[in-house]
Amino acid sequence: MVHQPSSSANYYPLLPKTTQNFPGGNAPGQWNIADVPLFNRIGSSLDFDAGAYNEINSIPSPWSRALQFISAIRNPRYPSRQWLIEQYRGLLATIALSENLSLGLQATRINLQDYQNNELGRCLWKLLPNQDYNILEGSSEQHPWAQLYLLTLEGQTIGFTSPATLMVPSGYLRAEVEQRIAWVKNGFFTDPISHGLAANQKPLLASWLQNLHSALLRNPVNRSLAGEVAAELDQFRQALAVSQLAVFEPSERPIPFGEPLAPPCLDALKPAKMVKQESNVRVLCSPELTPAKPLYLIDQSNLPAILNRPAREINVIDATCLEHLPPNLLQRADARFFTPADLFTENLYYTKVKGSLPGTWLDHKLNLDNFSILLPLNPLLRDYFSSQDLERNVQLEPCTTPEGPGIRVTLTLKLSGFNNQAVTYSTHKNFPLKAENEITQALPTLALWPNVPPGQWQEYFLFVEVSEGYGGLAFNIEQPTERATQATRQSGQEKYRYWKCECYPQILSAIDNESQFLGLLPLRIPQSQAGNAGTWTVGVDFGTSFTNIYFRSGSSQPQRFKLQPNLLKITRGLEDIQAITYREFFVSDIFVPEGENPPLSTMLTTRGWQEVEAKVPDIINQARIYSPRLDKFSFDNEYIKTNIKWQSLQYQRPFLTQLLRLISAKA
Repeated sequence: MVHQPSSSANYYPLLPKTTQNFPGGNAPGQWNIADVPLFNRIGSSLDFDAGAYNEINSIPSPWSRALQFISAIRNPRYPSRQWLIEQYRGLLATIALSENLSLGLQATRINLQDYQNNELGRCLWKLLPNQDYNILEGSSEQHPWAQLYLLTLEGQTIGFTSPATLMVPSGYLRAEVEQRIAWVKNGFFTDPISHGLAANQKPLLASWLQNLHSALLRNPVNRSLAGEVAAELDQFRQALAVSQLAVFEPSERPIPFGEPLAPPCLDALKPAKMVKQESNVRVLCSPELTPAKPLYLIDQSNLPAILNRPAREINVIDATCLEHLPPNLLQRADARFFTPADLFTENLYYTKVKGSLPGTWLDHKLNLDNFSILLPLNPLLRDYFSSQDLERNVQLEPCTTPEGPGIRVTLTLKLSGFNNQAVTYSTHKNFPLKAENEITQALPTLALWPNVPPGQWQEYFLFVEVSEGYGGLAFNIEQPTERATQATRQSGQEKYRYWKCECYPQILSAIDNESQFLGLLPLRIPQSQAGNAGTWTVGVDFGTSFTNIYFRSGSSQPQRFKLQPNLLKITRGLEDIQAITYREFFVSDIFVPEGENPPLSTMLTTRGWQEVEAKVPDIINQARIYSPRLDKFSFDNEYIKTNIKWQSLQYQRPFLTQLLRLISAKA
């Protein structure tokens, strides 16, 4: 671009303010071909009093960006040298640490001869810099500037290769790039040493720079220029203040940028191998649990203060720091990442009936006269915490929200921290008691048998009412354990589901009729009784009408064994109705006469199961011990099985199996 001050004057290039004049061409729009010396003269004469950190954009060459960096490296007095070298360092650090920063940089090869069919390509070709400005060993016989590589991050070019300076950083980078790289500020690379380079990244970068320095000086074409570039690399390495250099370990990926770089010297740009580090934000789960995926907490606002470290020094997973998280982090299949908001559900569901969930610890924790709630925590937390740990680490209390009265739920976690020192993290959410979230339908009958401490039993049965009549029920229960199997039984309008679980189902997930999650039901876990260890001798008198049980502890006198149901009633309904339900379809909540049983009626019920001739029924979901109310007993029901000692022999096994478990549960 040229400018003609008057019709009688010479033509001059339109340059920034300079301390000397530079003649132009003989006609408007005419280009003068020049090399680096001219640009050195222009650069040395620029008047930068107004600001040394402005982009030079009016030098008449499409290669001006690359030529500026040549001048900045070769000329210590170049006016914008400091700013350009900061950008240069920023790009080099980005390349070196790209694998440790999970950046996924991509290289695209550009051969200018392939672009001679458009005006820009022809312009770039005709104005190629002098081929003497080349430090790359093994360059092809074609012009060294005829082929270059664009380096991109998420589709934006962040720099390109240069045979003179190895790399040229781009400017005017998008905000997305700035969010991923700590030392990109206001659209430009800056010196990473003073803008976010973490302490554990410095040794990796220093070793990478040393390796690049050695590769550059191996057999350069322009030794003088190569020495100046190598000196710049060495100054950068020394500024990192790394006292002892480790052996450089390059990326294990053969083509880390998706395109092999040539000539061979550019292969030294291969990033440093990812160094996996211990996470500082891993959620510590209950010791008895072994979840398939570790859980990591992402809280960029509060974790730096809690851990007393800047976000760039807090490691999330592998080599990913808290300050700059890759967008695809949440898509990892081998881990889970929660923000504080992810720990809670959107809504809290409640019923205005106190004591509706006696088999959980929720009513005890909340301690309100007229409310029971479903715990509004993410259902995935079942994989990481036992019910007892949640009970210790959850606080429930009334609060006031902008929408009216509410419940504050506070959750406390342990995080891995630094140096094997776990740290405590607490967060809370205030839930308004919205009218649309009130549970007005009847709660399902819900119970667990046997209610014995976890770890001491290999088979539990969860009983869930799933009847669809009478307006439906408040909720259903999702599969309670990983390998639980289900069976459904129906008698008239009554319908029940039996879950056979391989372990104690400590925390249940309540779902609606569309399988949408409503909340958790953390159960009250029974405790093992210390000091009761010993040896019992048990005798069973399996009679035709009644069965009696006696035991002897050690050498003491035999005593009558008093049966207890060991049933955990999780929900509370109408007692008379629930008592019938337990007796007919599950495990009686009372063995009558209460406290004086046995003698136990030698009876089974198969109600809800369609018998198969000669088949030995499964325990609980097909056949179970029947403890009748003597004042309300009828022999006319075909599902009541008597005389199983002599006639219906296939029912002996489920009767005796359940009896053995009742005895063992008390023991």
